[in-house]
Amino acid sequence: MNRLVVAFLVTLALSSALASALYYRTAIEPDAFPVVDGSEAVDETAAADARPDIGFLAAAEYNTGGEPFNDAAVDSLMATLDELLARPETAEDFEREAGLHLWRYSTRLASGYLTPEQDTRVLAHLEQLATAHAEHAELFENTGFMVANLMLGKEAPNIVGNDFEDLPFELTDYRGKIVAIVFTGHWCGPCRSEYPYQRLLLEVMDEEDFALLGVNSDGELQVAKDAKVEERLDYRTWWDGHAEEATDGPIANLYNVSGWPTIYVLDENGVIRNRGARHEKLITVVKDLVAEMKRNRVEDLTLPDAKPVREREAR
Repeated sequence: MNRLVVAFLVTLALSSALASALYYRTAIEPDAFPVVDGSEAVDETAAADARPDIGFLAAAEYNTGGEPFNDAAVDSLMATLDELLARPETAEDFEREAGLHLWRYSTRLASGYLTPEQDTRVLAHLEQLATAHAEHAELFENTGFMVANLMLGKEAPNIVGNDFEDLPFELTDYRGKIVAIVFTGHWCGPCRSEYPYQRLLLEVMDEEDFALLGVNSDGELQVAKDAKVEERLDYRTWWDGHAEEATDGPIANLYNVSGWPTIYVLDENGVIRNRGARHEKLITVVKDLVAEMKRNRVEDLTLPDAKPVREREAR
């Protein structure tokens, strides 16, 4: 097909996706990211406006462009967390307030790569906080798990579960492909705003080594099934809403998810390369990783004795 025609069709589809997403985001429900206690959705932007002293800068301000953090940035993040935990208002409802601070802390850390030394320091700091706040140690242990297993450059924990037809499948089944994992639920307005972009992503990547996988937190399986059909969400999904609290399923717990949607993008080796890309940004991230994978495959064919690009650069 003529390139101009393809470009036109993609532009037309994207315009439609943007219009649909705008409807979801304004007419149905405003963005609501962290669900700190499993019931109340918090809009971080609105919270930042209402509380300009949240301590951390916006997550985008910490984006390193794929490079490691400098030590000063990591030191600043840890110091900010300490200051927030010491505030009187945090002590008034420590579990909730500290949970929100830790969520913001982890999202900032996920904006760049930690060096091994920085990784060790951050984990040691969280262990110290768990000891100092022994009654709430689990909060810090969960964040420590995220730092150790769910930051950029880490191999994503394997997911094992059943799809909507009760058939088992695993994340590792998709090795060799770029994978986007979307923690979602039809109950969640911001999740629904992703649907047009997901349809476009599947269309654009139809002939590529790419898989979009969902982890659904709807409390009723039939709701999830109906949404899949009505919204034309043609990708495989684990149903994770079978816990007493639908948002407290085993897969969401494994990934320490406290906000929907949460999105991870993995490379062909299962390594986390992006966390948090949404809407058109997700499409861009996936396209870039597919292009990188193709370049690596060409290089591996032309230089059979050479290490892959990422291995050489890591030396």
